Amino acid sequence: MQKQTAMEKLPDDLKIEILLHLPVKSLLRFKSVSKSWLSLISDPSFANLHFQRSSQHTLRFPYRIHQQIRSIDLNTSLHDDSATIKLDSPINYDVILTSCRGFLLLLNKEEDDLLLWNPSTGEHKHIPLPLPWVLSELYGFCYDESTHDYLIVLASSLSLLSPSVLGFYVFSVRTNSWEKLALDHQVLHVTPSPGVGSVVNGAIHWLVWYPPCRVKKILAFDIRTRSLLQQLVLEPDDVDLGGLCYLRVFGGSLALIDITDHEIKVWMMKEYGVKSSWTKLMSVSSLRGMCFSYCKPICLTKNGQLVTLQRNLELLKWSEGGELLEVRDYDDYQNFWLLAAAIVYTETLLPLS
Repeated sequence: MQKQTAMEKLPDDLKIEILLHLPVKSLLRFKSVSKSWLSLISDPSFANLHFQRSSQHTLRFPYRIHQQIRSIDLNTSLHDDSATIKLDSPINYDVILTSCRGFLLLLNKEEDDLLLWNPSTGEHKHIPLPLPWVLSELYGFCYDESTHDYLIVLASSLSLLSPSVLGFYVFSVRTNSWEKLALDHQVLHVTPSPGVGSVVNGAIHWLVWYPPCRVKKILAFDIRTRSLLQQLVLEPDDVDLGGLCYLRVFGGSLALIDITDHEIKVWMMKEYGVKSSWTKLMSVSSLRGMCFSYCKPICLTKNGQLVTLQRNLELLKWSEGGELLEVRDYDDYQNFWLLAAAIVYTETLLPLS
């Protein structure tokens, strides 16, 4: 009889606590150790616990160098190559749109095709667009807790075919089908384009232009009711939405990043839906003639540091006080993946269904 290892002799609760600290790649390998390990790691409750723990510690940014897809944990030093991993990525997808619960939503613009992909486990699902030649301006990817279903939301006010295809479309992973919603929306276009939604408080949020005065506002789509929120989420008074602005979710709260040529200001809505709760989190000033016109905010690390992407060529990390802490220059590489939203993801064992 094969002798039990010291790990196998431990009680299950202690085993779980140890395994929760391991990356997904190691856990997938450890499934083959024994039937008991396979059962433990495959348990949906373990996957949920691991995702909750991982989301507190890892924040991975995917990028492509030459023909390799890699991701770096932005909670570590930008120069810590041990925090960078290679990914076995699907081919022919040229834009990463957004992420949800460890899955990435990718777009193949030439084939009118979307892909849901878990870069940690390799699980993926191809999703044809609801109709060919629909020019989607709003993209959203979320998880509906009430139905335990992943949803993709697209909206368009442009078409090369017919006005009848305009509107909101929702794809349900659970039913594997698209549904067109009868929603009245008057969005002219979004900026930056394509408009990738930020999910918080059970809603997807976009910055959009409204006619007739081309006023920029925050549009919100309720995930549970699959409807547009009638009451707009109001922006802070000191932000000019006519400039370059991004919506993000920082620390579970809606964040608005206002970017000018020489300054980045980060605002956070401390209490959802309450305009007076917008709080200025930090202000970053450009250095040595640096221009922020081509800057994209990526995330806020667990230490409160702002990470930005400059001209799709270099990563920068800023302190809460606006001090430049680190720069990682990729100027010698010529093949960055096109990043619509400069997104991050968390490693996960969670399945799509």
